[in-house]
Amino acid sequence: MIKELENFSAAQTLLLIKGNKAWDKELIKIIILELLLKRKLEIKDVDYQPHPRSKSRVLTMVMPGRNFVSQDLCEKYEYPFLKPFIKEPDSQIMFRQYLKILSSNLKVGSSLKWHLLAMENPLVNYIKSDWFYAFLKVIKFNNKGLNLSFRAQEYFDKLNNELPKLVASNPEEAKEIIKQLKSKIFLLPSVDFKIIRELHTALYPIDLDNYWGNSYAFYDFDLISDDFDSNYKDGGTSFWGGDSDSSGDGCSGCSGCSGCSGCGGE
Repeated sequence: MIKELENFSAAQTLLLIKGNKAWDKELIKIIILELLLKRKLEIKDVDYQPHPRSKSRVLTMVMPGRNFVSQDLCEKYEYPFLKPFIKEPDSQIMFRQYLKILSSNLKVGSSLKWHLLAMENPLVNYIKSDWFYAFLKVIKFNNKGLNLSFRAQEYFDKLNNELPKLVASNPEEAKEIIKQLKSKIFLLPSVDFKIIRELHTALYPIDLDNYWGNSYAFYDFDLISDDFDSNYKDGGTSFWGGDSDSSGDGCSGCSGCSGCSGCGGE
């Protein structure tokens, strides 16, 4: 691991590598994955049957994890993702609805990149302090930032090619690298979720199947990209420059497993 990156979050590392080219939905996906890895959030499949005669169906729900924290204890960039549960820590929110709530909590475009990631330590130390760029909320790296960005890109490109092979040839060495990377493992597209599960087991010795449910590793995070493509880009909601009428309080969704309160279907 590059020493300067040790205190970077995964999302800040992605922003360091890609700069203004980093998509909001990429950053959102990385942050949600990081919160799941830290057990601040949890995703589970819940059987939902609105009426005894109705056919039951499975809803993918987001809920606070066992390490869920209040606003005072969470990182600034984590707060919009945890906010829906702060007033109602026992609530469960349908995954699609949760993404809509995020659109209002995060506001428009540059708020996530600029205010929550770029202007926070340690990344802010690698960005030009120029009023013009600050006014436009454009990320421009200083010389130190350009150097670290290049090194980070080179490091993760190399790791993306070599780590899957290392898992097969030298599992112990691979595990040590994975433990050092922590949530930055999500920056490696070649690494499948079986390795993510191994990382989680190494860091948190719990039963993943009981904690995450069967959905965590296999399909929920593809759904994030699909939802942002369809709900936000085509629908013109706030991530893509339009207005959002979604409530940021997170009060709609499911409360407990007994039924759905106000989620309105999937």
